[in-house]
Amino acid sequence: MALQVEVMRGARLCVETCMGVQPNEKVLIITDQAYMDQAQSIAATVYLFGADPLILTIPARRMYEKEPPRPVAEAMKASDVVLLTMPPLFAHFLYHTTARKEATAGGTRLANIWLSPENWDLTPEEIQETRRLSETIQGLLTRATRARLRTPGGTDLTLGLEGREAIMLSSLLTKPGESGAIPDYAEAAIAPVEGTTEGVFRVDASMLGVGLLKEPMTFIIRKGQLAEIRGGEEKVQLEELLGRADANARNIAELGIGTVTRGKITGAVDDKRLFGTAHIAVGDNHSIGGVTRSNIHLDAVTVDAVLELDGKVIIEGGKLRV
Repeated sequence: MALQVEVMRGARLCVETCMGVQPNEKVLIITDQAYMDQAQSIAATVYLFGADPLILTIPARRMYEKEPPRPVAEAMKASDVVLLTMPPLFAHFLYHTTARKEATAGGTRLANIWLSPENWDLTPEEIQETRRLSETIQGLLTRATRARLRTPGGTDLTLGLEGREAIMLSSLLTKPGESGAIPDYAEAAIAPVEGTTEGVFRVDASMLGVGLLKEPMTFIIRKGQLAEIRGGEEKVQLEELLGRADANARNIAELGIGTVTRGKITGAVDDKRLFGTAHIAVGDNHSIGGVTRSNIHLDAVTVDAVLELDGKVIIEGGKLRV
């Protein structure tokens, strides 16, 4: 009973604070069988707030089946709020789809729910503070024309940003069209101009699709493409993933900066939320402001990031320098 009460506390945090669900809103909850208990807790909470919950169950998607079935995509566009409660990896893939992009473009608020005992006790003030940091970095990325990312571990990467608008992911999603992950996820991200990224990126934390690394990997990047991967057994695993994907799988799709000041690296999908880390992604970026479509979007995370924008150090030593 105690655990059930705690889960309901977390559900209320998601429904009330993060999404701001209002009476009579249509709330679509997309889940799979393994997450049905959590989906039902969310639905019960939505009902208590006077809104109309609907649970749709779909099998967890494989990595290269990104788009949901058409009836699910249409239901997403017809809803005020969409909540994804399913294995985090599959929720991540569903986020990077045309279905999500079209739904949020029409005003739907959408969130991946990554609920755990560690974030049940978050306060609205903590979430708002994180959002402010995300907004600040989003603005800096949007105004920049060039980024340089360095780490003590060996990353030294330059990326062209001119003409690209950064996005901000937060766990406060109360305005039409806002999307992200809740209750404790935030980042600022931008799609670098295709063909402009050059240098070395050292993956020394985690890699989506691989997990927590036993030993670091090094990416050699030329003309916006992942040209070479150096590393151990995880390198082989990643090469296999990319080999089964499409022709755009090696596109450098994203530069992301985590903005959550709580937590630690675990190898999970949400490692990239942590302030002090940076991540790049390979594959698709059409859903975040780029022009490249792919059936994958895989994030690689590095720690102790130093970010320069147009020659000025913005982040160093886990601190904002502006």
